[in-house]
Amino acid sequence: MQRFLFGDTSVRVEMMTDRLTLPPRLRRMEESGSSIVASYHINTVVTVRGIPVELHRRTYEEGSAIFRTKEQLNARSTTLLTTFLTRSARVNPRRSSLGLAVHFAVRVPEYEVDNRFFDDHYEGALLFSDKLNIELSPAVDGARTVKYGWDSRTPNRTSRMLELVQEDGALLGQIPFGSGNVQPGISGNLRITIKPWNM
Repeated sequence: MQRFLFGDTSVRVEMMTDRLTLPPRLRRMEESGSSIVASYHINTVVTVRGIPVELHRRTYEEGSAIFRTKEQLNARSTTLLTTFLTRSARVNPRRSSLGLAVHFAVRVPEYEVDNRFFDDHYEGALLFSDKLNIELSPAVDGARTVKYGWDSRTPNRTSRMLELVQEDGALLGQIPFGSGNVQPGISGNLRITIKPWNM
């Protein structure tokens, strides 16, 4: 297994938002001068390949989701999780790679218009929901390679190579995500940082 609290490889996932839109009706109200407050809840559930156990779980239904306002999401990145993997504790020792999955969801926010609750809301709707599979493999020359895949495109597979850059001993890559051109909608990148756990 790959351990949660101790390991030889640290993986951090952060969300960076570059597009966050309101429903057309609220957008028109904002353009007319109304004050709009949008409150977002972000669910993250982490598992590792081969073990039917969740190592990390933050969900709205259990009162532990990450909470951000529209202004916060636009102003800075949001750390979704940090987990630790151990090569010596792989479920299948014949596989050299380490694998984890992140079920990542952003709920349709609750809105306030001019300090009053906006009641055009269906509980439980999602702006974005998908499972990201990540596989870390050491290459023959000792360099790290990382593959990924979204369940909505390649279920339970890692079919794309992540482009990595090295910075201060860590490897960094960015994986785009988004809900398309729907409104309300969200899009951006998940920044993946991989480094030895004791750095």
